[in-house]
Amino acid sequence: MKQHTLPSWELKLKGGTRLTIRPITLSDQTMEKAFFEQLSQESRHYRFLGGVSELSSQTLAKLCDMDYCHDMAFLAVINSGKEEQIIGVVRYAEDPKSPHVAELAVTVADDWQHQGIATELLTRLIQYAQSKGIKKIYSVDSYANRKMQQLASDFGFKSHPDPDDSTQVIYEIDIS
Repeated sequence: MKQHTLPSWELKLKGGTRLTIRPITLSDQTMEKAFFEQLSQESRHYRFLGGVSELSSQTLAKLCDMDYCHDMAFLAVINSGKEEQIIGVVRYAEDPKSPHVAELAVTVADDWQHQGIATELLTRLIQYAQSKGIKKIYSVDSYANRKMQQLASDFGFKSHPDPDDSTQVIYEIDIS
């Protein structure tokens, strides 16, 4: 297997909290589960566009098993005591039917929203995706998700209604 040189970043939030952004690994499954479980129902709904109440071990493994080219996920983690805690995740997965096009998802823990974490995560994911030849990224979201609407607007994403679901919107941006 080809060895990957994977980036990570150390940041300081406005309030002084130290944050690390790094790639997800298979060993992060327990933390990913804990992250999901502490999300509000609304945040879970926006992330999975439905009523997902728990993540199966198969889903957790899939969420944490990246090839670091056609798919990638970055975690925003803090150290709480002796262990890391995920406070945000951003990911893309390349569309198998459309090379160089990837679907995006971003989630920040409810207690950590409005601190610039999604912006930091998305900035780094876009840069990484560009380095892997991704030309366009898109996100399918609920029309009611105003936080994603603002983030997409801040980054210059174009939006249009989802032709398959009138309650959803598709945001997309050319990153080539």
